[in-house]
Amino acid sequence: MIKPLLATMVLATALTGCSRLAESRINPFNWFGGSRSEARSAQSVETVTVVDRRQLVTQVTELRIERTPNGAIITAVGLPPSQGYWDAALVPVSRDGLPQNGVMAYDFRIEEPLEFQIEGTQRSREVTVALHLSNLELSRISRIVVRGQANQRSAGR
Repeated sequence: MIKPLLATMVLATALTGCSRLAESRINPFNWFGGSRSEARSAQSVETVTVVDRRQLVTQVTELRIERTPNGAIITAVGLPPSQGYWDAALVPVSRDGLPQNGVMAYDFRIEEPLEFQIEGTQRSREVTVALHLSNLELSRISRIVVRGQANQRSAGR
């Protein structure tokens, strides 16, 4: 009678400790939370000489950061004005490709269609792009920002 009661009490104590670990900052699954949309103000717009002739995607609709054993995969979904956009990439904003004050910002750049395209549904226009960051690169980053023309999305730890 005492052994099952003791086993139940130990199990209950262990499970309550698990909930605290799941919410703690040492759990790598909590390092980057969900992304949120932010309006771009005139103050957040920087003047940069653009060598890349691709334009910014109209809107960044989703940003996910998924941990891997070797780092993380940044996945962003953009919404251009019509179908047919191609050659999408996340391009570092800083010239040296390093984070500024712990913030790593990327422009979501995309190439225009070669010929006229219909607008189509939102789902048919979505473009997904991904980028891998190593654990070394992540060690200097506390927040990731992906910028489009109308908005930017960010996720931080």
